[in-house]
Amino acid sequence: MSLFIAYRLKNQSLGATVGGGFLWLVGDIWKRLRGVDAMGLGDVKMMFAVGALLGWRLALLSIFLGAFIGSLAGILIIITQKDKNFQTRIPFGIFLGIGSVIALLFGEQMIGWYFETFF
Repeated sequence: MSLFIAYRLKNQSLGATVGGGFLWLVGDIWKRLRGVDAMGLGDVKMMFAVGALLGWRLALLSIFLGAFIGSLAGILIIITQKDKNFQTRIPFGIFLGIGSVIALLFGEQMIGWYFETFF
């Protein structure tokens, strides 16, 4: 039983590190390059928890899905704005949440389909 607990703890730690660490790294690089904050640390904390719950594979899928859905929403917002200001701030956490729910419900099937199709 303790071997199973150690495995789960290792998997959860890796998931939390990958989920939160990836977003923190992207935000830190953006801050160094541009001098402005790319995102708040709430997104990092959220993905830290998502990674701990879902594991590293589904945490990365959640980030990808959230970025994809957020990009589509951002394009739609820019198209519908009267003044085309490309500096519109859009909360990323909403889209990370949507991506996390999709990853929770369909993530393993999506990853399986991806590897069967492309590898």
